[in-house]
Amino acid sequence: MVTRRAASLVQGARSGGGAYAQDLHREGVDRLLAPPAGGTVKIAVISGMGAVWGAYDVRCLFEDGKGTVGGGEAAMLHTSFQLAAFEHGVTVFYPGSVDHYRGVSFRPLPEAYPSLLADNYDAVCSWSDFHAIRIGPPHTRRVFVQQLNNMPDPGDVFWRNVDVIVPASATHGRFLAKTQTYGASVAYMPLYGGVTPQLYADARPFWKRKPVVSWWSSPDRGLHHLLMMWPVIRREIPQAELRIAYHTHRFIEDTRSLFKHGEVAWRARELEGALKLAQAAGGVYVLGAIPRKVLAKHQGETKVWAFPFDSICSTEGLCVSASEAIVAGCWPIVRPDDALREVYDGYVQWVPSMVCDDAWRGRFCGAIIAALRATANPYAAKATQFATNFTWPLAAKQLERACQAAITRVDWGDGPWQGM
Repeated sequence: MVTRRAASLVQGARSGGGAYAQDLHREGVDRLLAPPAGGTVKIAVISGMGAVWGAYDVRCLFEDGKGTVGGGEAAMLHTSFQLAAFEHGVTVFYPGSVDHYRGVSFRPLPEAYPSLLADNYDAVCSWSDFHAIRIGPPHTRRVFVQQLNNMPDPGDVFWRNVDVIVPASATHGRFLAKTQTYGASVAYMPLYGGVTPQLYADARPFWKRKPVVSWWSSPDRGLHHLLMMWPVIRREIPQAELRIAYHTHRFIEDTRSLFKHGEVAWRARELEGALKLAQAAGGVYVLGAIPRKVLAKHQGETKVWAFPFDSICSTEGLCVSASEAIVAGCWPIVRPDDALREVYDGYVQWVPSMVCDDAWRGRFCGAIIAALRATANPYAAKATQFATNFTWPLAAKQLERACQAAITRVDWGDGPWQGM
């Protein structure tokens, strides 16, 4: 691999996702979404994120009764479908059994290794799979899409097989460049995700919504704080509801005794105790992993999306949960940490704190109660702007550029892709 400077972080990412989008739109969206000057290419996509959701149906994003997936899997699928719409040849290796859908070829994950060795792919995009990226003939260019909740250093041998790293945000890119053994010599191009505004066409007006607070992110990212606040919220607003969508019970059962990862086991036990206390106060509905359209209906009925973010690991890039809350017309209340400020500054209400203690929980709880009592959402006006700035075609264009950069072995230079 040719050593390059750690380049191509999006200019404006330091000051918010709006600036990132302005840079892209300055080029003209129509021109951006036109076929690439370098022509179409053959891309292998490796889905390395099957540990949480297991086997899943790729049709779930568009069809009823096909289950659901998390934000990382959704981003992988949406960008793959869009790359195929750009007329690239896309093959996705994933834990499922669908063969072909929306212009994309799908093959079982175990077939990835022989296929990478035998088939002539121009680029391999590995979504958080450390091993698959090292397989394939020497001419194959390798793009590593970092969407992991945690980013361990896989070492020199791994990074020397990577041509471009696509982190979840510019914040993650700067972190990787500074902390990984070889990562500072690899080009970086952040992948901000997208949203699907059509899902919320029937969302209720804010003033007509019941006092519903919702959570639809991974339960290890601060749900226990919201559950601790719930008895106070119910005391102030007795008709309030808390709706929780995700594999909450499964997370508790699978990790509460995971003693080799003590911080995860402790978080599961914290969550288990807080859930019991919240349920005793009433109004708590644990919905589980629900289909995409069912979740969208709940999102369109939610008044406050509360995200007292306190993750075990550095995790949040775009944070699909926050994007959906904004576009669904919810009042988003968030603790800023990791990369959240980078993308969401101006779009959500921040309740900051260096320490997640009782005083901070009190402030956060007060913000939720005030928003539930409000009749107008001050953040609703920016929902359309956000949906315009963050689309799946634009996200796929970012990934396309990363593939082209890997294939041509050049940095993108001036324009929206700038040095750190």
